[in-house]
Amino acid sequence: MVEVPGKLVDAVIAVRRSMISSVTMLDGFHPRVYFALFDNAPNWLNTVLLYTASVVRSLTWEGIGLGGVVYYHVDEAESLPEPPQFVDLNPTEYLILKIIAEGCTTAEEIHETYVREVVPVSRQLIDATLARLNQYRLVNMIGSGGNYHYQLTDLGRMIAG
Repeated sequence: MVEVPGKLVDAVIAVRRSMISSVTMLDGFHPRVYFALFDNAPNWLNTVLLYTASVVRSLTWEGIGLGGVVYYHVDEAESLPEPPQFVDLNPTEYLILKIIAEGCTTAEEIHETYVREVVPVSRQLIDATLARLNQYRLVNMIGSGGNYHYQLTDLGRMIAG
């Protein structure tokens, strides 16, 4: 059971976090998630589930895959096409999003955390990745010159949790 907040972004994040915590309990098993939409369900709930299905397509680095989306009418079920993937992230991009979600906001902090927790990489790789994440509209760059702080956009928050 997941308590679904009233704001779309927060609701998607709540469902995403619940899925991630369920996967960590499965110890190495990589599930495929299926979404069921019902014509008698509130529209906002179906919207949350459709957005979450799109987010799941970006969670390949968490070991989760999208199995499908099914819409249930009163007497029948209809398979829907897979929802669009917001962005196809590589592992570095995804991990940097997660680092920003944990509270690191400057390129220096992000670089130090990445080197400490993942693998030693150059600062230039981090800077180039942050620029791509900004282009993808997953992070906002706040500041000027070399003093930027990075903040997740709503879409970045939905993907990184």
